[in-house]
Amino acid sequence: IYVFPGDGTTTGMDAGIILKYNQKFWGSGIAHSIRTSQGNIIIPAHSSTLPKMTNISGNGITLASINEVSGITLTDVSDNGIFGTNLRNIDISNCTIDNSTSDHIHLEYSCGQGNLSLNNLTLVNGQLKAISIDATSSSMICDVKNCVIQDNANYFIDASFASKANFNVTNNIIDHNVQAINLNFNGPSDLLVSGNTFNNNTSISSAPIIITSGPSQLTANISDNIISENVCGGLRVTLNDTNSAQLTVNKNVLTNNGTGSQGSLGSSIFI
Repeated sequence: IYVFPGDGTTTGMDAGIILKYNQKFWGSGIAHSIRTSQGNIIIPAHSSTLPKMTNISGNGITLASINEVSGITLTDVSDNGIFGTNLRNIDISNCTIDNSTSDHIHLEYSCGQGNLSLNNLTLVNGQLKAISIDATSSSMICDVKNCVIQDNANYFIDASFASKANFNVTNNIIDHNVQAINLNFNGPSDLLVSGNTFNNNTSISSAPIIITSGPSQLTANISDNIISENVCGGLRVTLNDTNSAQLTVNKNVLTNNGTGSQGSLGSSIFI
C-alpha cells in the first residue's frame, strides 16, 4: 500500500488501518526498495513530506504477523500508535509517532521465532511507553537503532522475553523521558546496548538502563553509551545466577546523574 500525503493533514486518514498478512505500508516521502528475482528495484520518493494519519477511536496501525511499515507519520492516536499480536516478522522504519494516548509501539510475539527491526524512528510525547515488547515466542531477534525517543511519560523500551533472545539497542537518543530501558530475559540471551545517549530521564526510582536476567545464560555488552543528567544513576543489573552471566561494561560516560529516591539509585553501576 503506497500512500501520498494529500493535503498534508490527516483528512481521509483518521480511522487507522488494519494491515493484512505480508503487506507493506509505505509513505511516498522516502525511497523504498523492492526485492525481486532480478535484484532490487528502488522506488524514489514521490513527495517532499510523509503522509499523516491518526485514529480518533482506536489504534493507528494494526499489524498482521508479517508486515513492513515505513515513511508514515502518526499523530494524536487515541490508543496505540502501532499495535500487533501473534507477530512473527515486523519491520518499522523512518516513521514519526507523536502523542499516542497508549504506547507508541505495542508488539506481542507468540510464534516459533520472532523478528523485529525498528530503525530511524522518532517517538515523542507519548502518554505511556515508547516501545513495548512482550515475546513468549521460542526465540526472538530484535534490533532498535538510530531512533530519537523524547518526552514520553513511561519507558523508552519495556521488553520481556520468555525464551531465547538476541537484542541490540544501538545509536539511539533517549532524552527527557520518565523512564528509559527495562529489559527482562528469561531464556538464554545476548544483549548489546551501544552508542546510545541517555539524557535527562526523570524517574526517581528507575535507572536509565535496567536489566533483569533469569537463571539462563546472559551475555551482555554495555559499551560506548553516554548516560548523563538523569535523576537516577546509570546501570542497574539483577542476575538470578551470576555463574550464568557474562557482563561487559566498557567505555561508557556516566556523569551528573542524581540519587533518585534512595541511595543505591545514585550508583553509576549497581549489580
